[in-house]
Amino acid sequence: MTHTLNNSMAGFVPECNISFNGGNLSSDTGAILPLDFITSNSLLQPFADLPFSDERGSCHSRNSNFSLLTQQVFKYILGYSSQADQDVLAKDPILCQYFQGISSQSSVSRFFSRVCEDTNNAFWRAFMDQACRFISGSQDDILLDADSKKNDTYGKQEGSAWIHHYSQVGYHPFVINEYNTRALVGAWLRPGSTYSADEAELIMAEVLKRLPDYTADGRMRDIKFRGDAAFFSGDLMNLFEERSNPVGYAIRAKGTGRLEGLCQDVYDSSSHKEDSTYTSARPFYGELRYQMSNSSKSRRVCFKLYFTEEEDKKGQAQLLLIPHIFAVITNLEAMTPEQIINFYCQRGNSENYTKELKSDFMANTLSHRSFEANAFEFLLKCLAYNLFRFFQFRVMEGTDQNITVRSFRSRYQKVASRLSRHAKSFHLKIASSFRHAQRFMHYLHKARTVRWIANCPC
Repeated sequence: MTHTLNNSMAGFVPECNISFNGGNLSSDTGAILPLDFITSNSLLQPFADLPFSDERGSCHSRNSNFSLLTQQVFKYILGYSSQADQDVLAKDPILCQYFQGISSQSSVSRFFSRVCEDTNNAFWRAFMDQACRFISGSQDDILLDADSKKNDTYGKQEGSAWIHHYSQVGYHPFVINEYNTRALVGAWLRPGSTYSADEAELIMAEVLKRLPDYTADGRMRDIKFRGDAAFFSGDLMNLFEERSNPVGYAIRAKGTGRLEGLCQDVYDSSSHKEDSTYTSARPFYGELRYQMSNSSKSRRVCFKLYFTEEEDKKGQAQLLLIPHIFAVITNLEAMTPEQIINFYCQRGNSENYTKELKSDFMANTLSHRSFEANAFEFLLKCLAYNLFRFFQFRVMEGTDQNITVRSFRSRYQKVASRLSRHAKSFHLKIASSFRHAQRFMHYLHKARTVRWIANCPC
C-alpha cells in the first residue's frame, strides 16, 4: 500500500485570510525566567556607572548608557546578536516591559562609538569582581582553566592581525573558566598579534586577589589551575607557588628536544617489558624533575609515552620507532603521573564552554571597526554568558543544570503566549501545547525568590 500526503490540505487557508494583526503575542515567553532572576538580584547594577567618552546623566532615558547596555546584554542572552535585532525587543510585548523604552538601531551604534579604553578597564574589573564573588560564594574548591582562542575578523577591523598559532587573521582573546560552575572568571579581547600567554600573569594575579583563601567555614580553599603549553612560564608558576595559599597547577610542557630526550631516558631506564607495545590507549607513564631555562628550581614533570602505527606499502601496520611524548609540569605531588595526565586532559570540558560562548552567545562575531568597541562587545557577550550561568546554577535543577543555552532557548524560551492587561494587572496566557508548564512555573518562582549567591542578603 502506498502512503502519500493528504494533498487536499495544501493551501487550506486562503492567502486573503492570512494577516499579521494577531495582537500582543510573544514567541520568547520563557525569557522571563533568566530576566526576572537578573533583575530581582540587580546583577547589572555593578555596570551602571561605567565611564564613557560622552556621559549621559539621565538613568531613566531609554538612550542612557546603562539602558543601552542592559538592552544589549538581554538581547545576547536571548540569542539575538545584531543591532538590527533591536526591533525584536521593541515589538515583543513581554521583552519591552523590562525597559523604559527600546532604543533604535542608530542609538545602539552611537552607544558603541562612545566606548573608550577606560570603559573597558572599568567593565573588566567589575566583571571579575562579580564572577569571583559568585564562584567563591558557590564553590569551596576552585578549578581554573585558562585558554586563548581565535576570533574571526572581517574587513579592516582595528587590531586584526596574523595569528601564527592558528595560521589565520583575527583577534586573540584570553579567557579563564571555573570548571565546576562553568562561569567565566576573566575574559579579555586582545589584538591578533598578541602571544597566547601575554598578560596571563597580570590577569591571573588580578583573579587571585579576588578569590578568598578561606571558605565560609574557615577552611583553607583549594585552588587549582590548568593551562596549555602557552602558559609554560616560570613567572606564572612562581606566582602560583609563592602565595601564602599556593595554587596547584598542571600546565602542558612545551615539547622541547631537551625535555623529550629526558622523558625518553626515563622510559629507557625503566623496568618496562621490551616486548610491550605502548599505544595511545595504553601508554607508558613516567615522571622526572626538570629545570626550565632561566629558572633556579626544578619542578615535577609527568608524561605519557606511546607509539603509533602507520601502513607500509603492502598495507600492513608498522610500529613507528619514534614515540609521542605528552608532558605536563606540575606542583601537585600527591597524584600519580597517570592521574596528573588525566586531570590535565579534563580541561577539554572547559574548552567546550568557550565554544558555547563563541557559538551560542555570538562572541566570535564582532561587528565594529574600532578595537575598543569590539572589546566592549566581547565583554558584553561574556557578561551575558555569565548571567545565564548564574541563573542556571541557582535556579535550574537536575539535567537542566548541564544543558547549553541553545537547548534552554528551544526548551523553555521559544514558546508562544499572549500578554493582556485587565484591572491594572498583566495577564500572560501561554500556549496550551507547552510541554514543560509545571517545571516552568517552578523555575519562575525560584527565579523571583532565590538569591544569586546562597545565603547572600542582597
